[in-house]
Amino acid sequence: MINIRITVLLADYLDSQMTFTEHEKMIAEPVYFDEEEVKLIRLEYCCTTFDFKTEQVLRHQRIPYDKHCDNGDHNWAEHTRYLEDGEILELGYATDTDHADIDIPLSHVMIAHRNNQVEELIAEWNSKMEPIPWKKQVGIINAIHGHNLATA
Repeated sequence: MINIRITVLLADYLDSQMTFTEHEKMIAEPVYFDEEEVKLIRLEYCCTTFDFKTEQVLRHQRIPYDKHCDNGDHNWAEHTRYLEDGEILELGYATDTDHADIDIPLSHVMIAHRNNQVEELIAEWNSKMEPIPWKKQVGIINAIHGHNLATA
């Protein structure tokens, strides 16, 4: 069994409630909360396989989300956000270790070493492990779609 917690903007949940109940059954009451003045909702599911159809629908509808999974042996997190140009940004990493693994291409390390910029390279890649904050994501979505998700 895999426990999955999905966090989305409350406005996206209210606009597409069927998306969140149509494919998998929620195993707990939704949790409503604010983060930096942005209204969010956390939903919890239990799946028997990695075929989590709700996530596929979220991607199709271009709804940003955080996903935290636990299958009893391992924990991991995934964050899906949308950039100003409409492109998708996906981050994923294990959360049951003391640190997240980052795979930096060897060619990048070699160039950084040659230019005495290894610390800068590591800092750049570490920053890529942090998802776009929800407040910034709302600003991007508002700019793309012309509506206000933060106050919905």
